Amino acid sequence: MKWIMGMVGIIMMMGCHPKVGENKDGNKEVFGDGLHGTTRMSFAQVEKRLEKSDTIEARVSGIVNEVCQMKGCWMTLNANITGGSQITVRFKDYGFFVPKDISGEKVVIEGKVYKELTSVEDLKHYAIDAGLPENEIEMIDKPRIDYVFLASGVELYRN
Repeated sequence: MKWIMGMVGIIMMMGCHPKVGENKDGNKEVFGDGLHGTTRMSFAQVEKRLEKSDTIEARVSGIVNEVCQMKGCWMTLNANITGGSQITVRFKDYGFFVPKDISGEKVVIEGKVYKELTSVEDLKHYAIDAGLPENEIEMIDKPRIDYVFLASGVELYRN
Protein backbone atom coordinates (compact mmCIF):
# COMPACT_ATOMS: atom_id res chain seq x y z
CA MET A 1 0.00 0.00 0.00
CA LYS A 2 2.82 2.40 0.87
CA TRP A 3 4.43 1.66 -2.51
CA ILE A 4 1.19 2.53 -4.35
CA MET A 5 0.78 5.77 -2.39
CA GLY A 6 4.41 6.67 -3.15
CA MET A 7 3.87 6.08 -6.88
CA VAL A 8 0.68 8.17 -6.83
CA GLY A 9 2.62 10.99 -5.15
CA ILE A 10 5.39 10.85 -7.75
CA ILE A 11 2.89 10.87 -10.62
CA MET A 12 1.03 13.83 -9.10
CA MET A 13 4.28 15.77 -8.66
CA MET A 14 5.25 15.09 -12.27
CA GLY A 15 1.89 16.34 -13.48
CA CYS A 16 2.17 19.58 -11.51
CA HIS A 17 5.68 20.43 -12.64
CA PRO A 18 5.81 23.19 -15.27
CA LYS A 19 6.52 22.02 -18.79
CA VAL A 20 9.97 23.04 -19.90
CA GLY A 21 11.02 22.77 -23.50
CA GLU A 22 8.28 20.37 -24.52
CA ASN A 23 8.43 20.04 -28.29
CA LYS A 24 4.87 19.68 -29.61
CA ASP A 25 5.07 19.97 -33.38
CA GLY A 26 8.57 20.26 -34.75
CA ASN A 27 9.51 23.88 -34.31
CA LYS A 28 7.35 24.85 -31.30
CA GLU A 29 8.65 24.53 -27.75
CA VAL A 30 6.46 25.23 -24.71
CA PHE A 31 7.73 26.65 -21.43
CA GLY A 32 5.87 27.19 -18.16
CA ASP A 33 2.16 26.41 -18.02
CA GLY A 34 1.60 26.80 -21.76
CA LEU A 35 -1.15 28.96 -23.23
CA HIS A 36 -4.75 28.63 -22.08
CA GLY A 37 -7.04 30.71 -24.25
CA THR A 38 -6.57 34.38 -23.52
CA THR A 39 -7.27 36.20 -26.79
CA ARG A 40 -4.14 37.37 -28.58
CA MET A 41 -3.77 41.14 -28.83
CA SER A 42 -1.27 43.61 -30.24
CA PHE A 43 1.09 45.66 -28.08
CA ALA A 44 -0.97 48.74 -29.04
CA GLN A 45 -4.09 47.05 -27.61
CA VAL A 46 -2.19 46.13 -24.43
CA GLU A 47 -1.00 49.71 -24.02
CA LYS A 48 -4.54 51.08 -24.56
CA ARG A 49 -6.05 48.68 -22.00
CA LEU A 50 -3.34 49.62 -19.46
CA GLU A 51 -4.55 53.23 -19.63
CA LYS A 52 -7.70 52.07 -17.80
CA SER A 53 -6.29 49.33 -15.56
CA ASP A 54 -3.11 48.72 -13.54
CA THR A 55 -2.77 45.09 -14.63
CA ILE A 56 -4.33 43.08 -17.44
CA GLU A 57 -4.28 39.48 -18.63
CA ALA A 58 -2.95 39.21 -22.18
CA ARG A 59 -1.49 37.02 -24.88
CA VAL A 60 0.91 38.66 -27.35
CA SER A 61 3.40 37.54 -29.94
CA GLY A 62 6.70 39.16 -30.74
CA ILE A 63 10.31 38.76 -31.71
CA VAL A 64 12.83 38.22 -28.92
CA ASN A 65 15.27 41.10 -28.69
CA GLU A 66 17.54 39.90 -25.88
CA VAL A 67 17.67 37.18 -23.23
CA CYS A 68 19.37 37.00 -19.84
CA GLN A 69 22.70 35.39 -20.65
CA MET A 70 23.16 34.17 -17.08
CA LYS A 71 20.12 31.87 -16.78
CA GLY A 72 17.49 32.75 -19.38
CA CYS A 73 15.38 34.18 -16.53
CA TRP A 74 14.08 37.20 -18.50
CA MET A 75 13.82 38.39 -22.08
CA THR A 76 12.75 41.49 -23.96
CA LEU A 77 10.45 41.57 -26.97
CA ASN A 78 10.42 44.11 -29.76
CA ALA A 79 7.29 46.23 -29.35
CA ASN A 80 6.09 49.60 -30.53
CA ILE A 81 5.04 51.12 -27.22
CA THR A 82 5.11 54.61 -25.76
CA GLY A 83 8.44 55.46 -24.18
CA GLY A 84 10.34 52.57 -25.72
CA SER A 85 10.59 49.93 -28.33
CA GLN A 86 10.52 46.83 -26.16
CA ILE A 87 8.69 45.08 -23.34
CA THR A 88 10.40 43.19 -20.51
CA VAL A 89 9.24 39.61 -19.95
CA ARG A 90 9.79 37.82 -16.64
CA PHE A 91 8.56 34.36 -15.74
CA LYS A 92 5.89 33.60 -13.15
CA ASP A 93 7.28 32.56 -9.76
CA TYR A 94 10.76 32.30 -11.35
CA GLY A 95 9.42 28.85 -12.19
CA PHE A 96 10.91 28.39 -15.66
CA PHE A 97 13.51 29.87 -17.96
CA VAL A 98 13.93 30.12 -21.72
CA PRO A 99 16.99 29.16 -23.78
CA LYS A 100 19.67 31.84 -23.91
CA ASP A 101 20.09 31.55 -27.70
CA ILE A 102 16.65 32.69 -28.88
CA SER A 103 17.29 36.32 -29.87
CA GLY A 104 15.51 36.94 -33.17
CA GLU A 105 13.05 34.07 -32.66
CA LYS A 106 9.24 34.41 -32.49
CA VAL A 107 7.42 33.77 -29.23
CA VAL A 108 3.82 33.87 -28.06
CA ILE A 109 3.48 34.68 -24.36
CA GLU A 110 0.55 34.70 -21.96
CA GLY A 111 0.21 36.22 -18.51
CA LYS A 112 -0.15 39.54 -16.69
CA VAL A 113 1.07 42.90 -18.00
CA TYR A 114 1.68 46.02 -15.92
CA LYS A 115 3.79 49.20 -15.78
CA GLU A 116 6.72 49.40 -13.38
CA LEU A 117 9.35 51.96 -12.46
CA THR A 118 12.66 50.16 -13.01
CA SER A 119 15.46 51.49 -10.81
CA VAL A 120 18.93 52.40 -12.07
CA GLU A 121 20.31 49.48 -10.04
CA ASP A 122 17.94 47.01 -11.74
CA LEU A 123 18.59 48.49 -15.19
CA LYS A 124 22.33 48.02 -14.66
CA HIS A 125 21.74 44.47 -13.41
CA TYR A 126 19.74 43.64 -16.55
CA ALA A 127 22.45 45.22 -18.71
CA ILE A 128 25.09 43.01 -17.06
CA ASP A 129 22.86 39.93 -17.52
CA ALA A 130 22.44 40.85 -21.19
CA GLY A 131 26.20 40.99 -21.61
CA LEU A 132 26.36 44.70 -22.53
CA PRO A 133 29.78 46.39 -22.51
CA GLU A 134 30.86 48.23 -19.36
CA ASN A 135 30.75 51.67 -21.04
CA GLU A 136 27.04 51.19 -21.91
CA ILE A 137 26.26 50.03 -18.36
CA GLU A 138 27.94 53.12 -16.90
CA MET A 139 25.72 55.38 -19.04
CA ILE A 140 22.58 54.16 -17.24
CA ASP A 141 21.83 57.01 -14.84
CA LYS A 142 18.06 57.34 -14.39
CA PRO A 143 15.13 55.03 -13.69
CA ARG A 144 12.71 54.12 -16.47
CA ILE A 145 9.02 53.25 -16.64
CA ASP A 146 8.76 49.86 -18.30
CA TYR A 147 5.97 47.63 -19.44
CA VAL A 148 6.52 44.30 -17.71
CA PHE A 149 4.96 41.04 -18.82
CA LEU A 150 4.85 38.34 -16.13
CA ALA A 151 4.50 35.29 -18.36
CA SER A 152 2.87 32.11 -17.11
CA GLY A 153 3.50 30.40 -20.44
CA VAL A 154 5.70 30.81 -23.51
CA GLU A 155 5.54 29.18 -26.92
CA LEU A 156 8.82 29.46 -28.83
CA TYR A 157 8.89 29.08 -32.62
CA ARG A 158 12.42 28.51 -33.88
CA ASN A 159 13.27 29.53 -37.44
